[in-house]
Amino acid sequence: MNNKTYLVTLTPLDWYFFGGENTFGEGDGARYYAKSNKYPQETTLLGMVRFKLLKQYNLLPLNENNRAEANKLIGQASFNYHHKNNAGANFGTIQFVSPVFIGKDQKLFCKAPFHYGQKVEFKERSKTVFYSRESVFSEIPVIEGFRSKDYFNQAGYDQWLDLETGMLVEKMNEENIFSKRTRIGITKKEENRGDENGGKNKNGFFKMDTFRLKPGFSFAFYLSLSEGISFPEQSEVFLGAERSLFKMEVVDVSERDYDYKQKLNSSPIAKQEEIYFVSDAFIPEKIFELCRFAWLDTVPFKNITTTTKHTNYAALNKDTEKSKRFNLVRRGSVIFCTEKNKKNILKLIDNPYLQSFGYNQYVTIQ
Repeated sequence: MNNKTYLVTLTPLDWYFFGGENTFGEGDGARYYAKSNKYPQETTLLGMVRFKLLKQYNLLPLNENNRAEANKLIGQASFNYHHKNNAGANFGTIQFVSPVFIGKDQKLFCKAPFHYGQKVEFKERSKTVFYSRESVFSEIPVIEGFRSKDYFNQAGYDQWLDLETGMLVEKMNEENIFSKRTRIGITKKEENRGDENGGKNKNGFFKMDTFRLKPGFSFAFYLSLSEGISFPEQSEVFLGAERSLFKMEVVDVSERDYDYKQKLNSSPIAKQEEIYFVSDAFIPEKIFELCRFAWLDTVPFKNITTTTKHTNYAALNKDTEKSKRFNLVRRGSVIFCTEKNKKNILKLIDNPYLQSFGYNQYVTIQ
C-alpha cells in the first residue's frame, strides 16, 4: 500500500510559547521566569496531526462509541519514549512525521553541523573515565585554528543548509529568523500576587520569553499518511502552552522527490566518519564510549503521555501524565567515529519508532 505524503507549513500569526524545561512550576526559580523553545517539538506536531485527523473524520468528542475507530485512525496512545521497543506501539494511519524545518520562499532549511567550516583531526589518545567506570582510551581532537570566543561571537554554531542542495546559506542565522519578546507582569489571580518586598506570594510575579518568526518564515515538516486518508489543505490551529494561533497550509508532495536525507548525503557536509543529526535525538550513554569525539549540544525534553481513554484533556493530571525529563542531543550535533565502531554506534541510534516520528534522524555516507 502506498502512502500519501504532504508538506505541512505552520506560520505563527502572533507570539508563541513552546514549553520546555524552563516553564512555570518546573524547577528552582522557574515559577518566576519561563522561557519558550524556539521550535515546536515533533511530539507537538504529532499531537496536532492526531487532533486534526479526529476532527477531519468527525470523531470528536471521543467516547465509547467511536474509540475503536479513533484508535484505528490515530493509534491508542500518544508518543512515549518507553514504547520505542514495542512493536505494537503505532499511530494508526500516521506513518511518518519528519523533523521540523524552517521554510521560506518555497525552500526548506535545516541546521548545519556545529563543526561546519572547522577542520577536526585526531592525533593522540588519552586515558579517561566515564562515570567512575573502568578507564578507557579516547582520542584527542585537534581543531586547527579554533578559538571558542570567535566561534560563538561569529555564530559558528548557528549556520543553515538549503535542504535541496545541502549547501550553506550565506547570512542566515536565528537572529534573522526569530524575534523574541519578554513579558513581565503579575498573575491575574489576586490571591496569588506578591508584594514588592518579596512576600509569601512572590510567585505571583512572572517573566516570560516568547518568540515569533520574522516575515516570510514558517515551520515545515513532511507528513505521510496511509493511502486513502486525507488531511485538511488549509486551516488555523492552536499550538503551544499559550494556545498560539498558526496558519496551517498543506501540499500533496507524494509524486515529488522529497528525500531530504538522500540530498544531504550527497552534499559536501557528509563524511564517512561523521554522524550528523538533522533532528533532536534520544541516544544512550554507551555511544560516548564508542565514538572518537562528540561536538554537540543538548535540549531538555518532556511530553504529556495520554491515551484515547482521556476524553477531557483539560482535566489531565500533569504530574502523573508527564514523562520524565530527557536531555536530547540537539539538531546540528555531530558524532565522530571510526569505521570499526560506526556500525555499532548506528545500531544504538537506529530505532523505527523514534525515527518514524521525527527523532534520531541523521546523515552519514553509508
